[in-house]
Amino acid sequence: MQTKKTMIKKIIVILMLFGLLIPCVSMAAAGRDLLIQGANDAILGDGIQVNLDNLDDLDNHQSTVEPAAVPVKTFPQFIGGLIKVILGVLGVIFVILVIYAGSIWTFSMGDATKISKAKEMLIAGIIGIIIIIGSYIIVSFIISAFITASA
Repeated sequence: MQTKKTMIKKIIVILMLFGLLIPCVSMAAAGRDLLIQGANDAILGDGIQVNLDNLDDLDNHQSTVEPAAVPVKTFPQFIGGLIKVILGVLGVIFVILVIYAGSIWTFSMGDATKISKAKEMLIAGIIGIIIIIGSYIIVSFIISAFITASA
C-alpha cells in the first residue's frame, strides 16, 4: 500500500507531464497549413511553395509542388540560422535544468543537501538562460549587420 506522500508525488508528476504536453497539443491543433508554410520558409527559404488545395481529399493525393525562384541563402544567413538553432536547443536544455532543479527542491522534504544542490542548479540554469538569450540577441544583431553590409 502506498503512503499518502508517495501518492501525492505521483499525482504532481503526472500533472507536470500533462502541463508539458498541453502546448504540444495546442500547437498541433494550430493548423497544418501554417505549420507546412512555416516549415517551407525555414527549410527552403521561401523557394518552393506547396499547393495545399487538395490536402483535405486524402483519396485524391493531388497536392503539387510548384517550383519558384529559389533565393540563395548567403553564408552569413546560413551560419546565423545554424547558430540560432543551436542556441535554441541550449535554451531548451537550460529550461529543463531549471524545471528539474525546482522539482528537486520541491521534493527535498527539508533535506539541506538536496536544497543546496537544487539552489546551485537553479542558479546555474538561470545564468545559462540569461547567457543564451544574450548570445541570441548578439548573433541576431551581427548576422543582420552582415546581411545589410553585403546587400
